[in-house]
Amino acid sequence: MFILHVDCLSTTCLEPLTYTPPGSPCGCVWPLQVKLHINIAIYKVFPLVSELAKEIAASVLLNHSQVRIVGADAANQQLEKTTVLIDLVPKGVKFDDTTAFLIYKKFWYREILIDASVFGAYEVLYVHSPGYTLVMTLLRLFFSS
Repeated sequence: MFILHVDCLSTTCLEPLTYTPPGSPCGCVWPLQVKLHINIAIYKVFPLVSELAKEIAASVLLNHSQVRIVGADAANQQLEKTTVLIDLVPKGVKFDDTTAFLIYKKFWYREILIDASVFGAYEVLYVHSPGYTLVMTLLRLFFSS
C-alpha cells in the first residue's frame, strides 16, 4: 500500500530513500526495509495488503501509514508462499537508533503478531537498513553471537 501526498508531487526521492508518511511535511526519509515469506498464495495476499500492514504496524508500534507494502511475488516455485517487501517509514528523516534496534529485534525474534490463520506462518528473510550503518553493524554483531 503506497500512498503519495498529492501536495508532494514535486518531491522526488531516489532509492533507497522514500517519501514521508501522510501527515508529515514533504520530503525523503530513510526507511527500514523488510522482506518476509508468508505462507499464503500471492493471489490471496492482494486483498489483504491493508490488513497485513495494520498488523505489522501494531506489532512495531507504528502508525498504519508508516508501513508500506511495496512489493509481493510468488516465492521461488512455491505457489502457496509469497515474498513480501515492506518499507517501515519514519516520521522524521530516519528512525532514532533505539527505535531502529527495537524494530529489528522484533522481526528477528519473530515477535511480529501476524494472524497465522489468515497469513500462515512467516519467515524473516532480511531487515535492511540503508542510512543506519553503525546501528546495523552493532545489531549484526549482537544477533550473530
